[in-house]
Amino acid sequence: MAHFAQVMDQSSDDVSFDALAREVDAVAAYINELRSAINGLGILDMTNRKLSAAQIDLNEVIIVTRNATDAVLETAEALLATPLTNNEYRTLVEERMIGLMEACSFQDLTGQRLTRVSQTLGVIEERLKTFATSARAKPSEPQRGTEETKLDDWKARHLLHGPGSPDGLEQDSVDNLLRFG
Repeated sequence: MAHFAQVMDQSSDDVSFDALAREVDAVAAYINELRSAINGLGILDMTNRKLSAAQIDLNEVIIVTRNATDAVLETAEALLATPLTNNEYRTLVEERMIGLMEACSFQDLTGQRLTRVSQTLGVIEERLKTFATSARAKPSEPQRGTEETKLDDWKARHLLHGPGSPDGLEQDSVDNLLRFG
């Protein structure tokens, strides 16, 4: 672009159409390179698939953690409400159950933080979509780095969908398998 400014600063006698055409071609080539680089980022793939999946995963973690914490607290409260005759045993159970209930306070803090992370991912997703639209990005395969490829391969080999995932087994199926297995 600096060259273009120099060309335009010269007197009109010195300005050649060829020099101007070369400069415009250079700018067009740069814009095409930039568009290719933007498409290579895979922004549309990231916003349509990966960020949405990350938000879903985070929300599942929040729900499963809340449900597990609620179940632990209900169990502890039920045990505390059960009349026990042996005073030493009752004292031990009360102490342990209160400790268990206090330990479950992690859920409130983790739930709040995971919710903020999920909301931030949503904001990033919207901004990337706006950017992709402005840059007229086209759907393309992202240029994946070595680490991303290794991570995706590892996930495919090692991660299973559990009862907490919509793609996983229903909890009743797992319970029946363990009961009658």
